[in-house]
Amino acid sequence: MDIAKIPSSDENFPYYILHTGKGIQIVNTDKQKFYDLAVNEQSSFNVCRSISIQPLDQSDLDQGFWLTQINNGKSMRMGVKAFDFDARFIRGLKKLNEAAAKAEHEV
Repeated sequence: MDIAKIPSSDENFPYYILHTGKGIQIVNTDKQKFYDLAVNEQSSFNVCRSISIQPLDQSDLDQGFWLTQINNGKSMRMGVKAFDFDARFIRGLKKLNEAAAKAEHEV
């Protein structure tokens, strides 16, 4: 299992990505909410499930990031997948965070 912080210029950005036995999830640590990003049926346990995140532009973290998912399966053959998340994804997470904060204040 693995966890990595999603890069953002906002130091208080509360989002992390987890690679678990369920798949890939986004976690808002402020609100303790989980969002499924990819659901993968895991037929074997006690194997490596790792992720690595690299910003697309180190000088502007809000431009997005690369996510590499490393998964050893039942046969112990390593599977590696890479995904890119652009600035629209980061903006969407910021809007989601703002909506959650607004809903919390209305309660």
